[in-house]
Amino acid sequence: APVDELASEIKEAFVSNWGVLAEGQGNLRLLYWSPAIHLGVVRCATHLASQLRASLTMMTLLGGVPVQVSVHLLTGEVQNALRCGRELLCRWQRAALERAGPAEQAAVRQGFETELRLLSEVKSSHVAAFGRVGE
Repeated sequence: APVDELASEIKEAFVSNWGVLAEGQGNLRLLYWSPAIHLGVVRCATHLASQLRASLTMMTLLGGVPVQVSVHLLTGEVQNALRCGRELLCRWQRAALERAGPAEQAAVRQGFETELRLLSEVKSSHVAAFGRVGE
């Protein structure tokens, strides 16, 4: 899903569960999204973090396509979220390398190195939630 569509659908899910006032107070923002590996970072106000988790886990459709969102971490520190993201990327890279043939392994490594670099550029002082959108 394109970044804008995903951000919009996350906000819509939040509003449908918690209302427009909570959405305004939550200051939701999609900080990072990788369509290649389906990993994202969403920021919100700390006092609405549990509501964000609930909204993400209750999402069933994205652009009309069935999805399941797994929230891997909810934290008040962006460094913890980034560490979790790096750990997930490393785990997923190992699994991808096991499935890849010798000719594909260099491309897999390069792709994950790019994702790690992009993830390291994320900055926020607000709560971040990690999710993997599985189709």
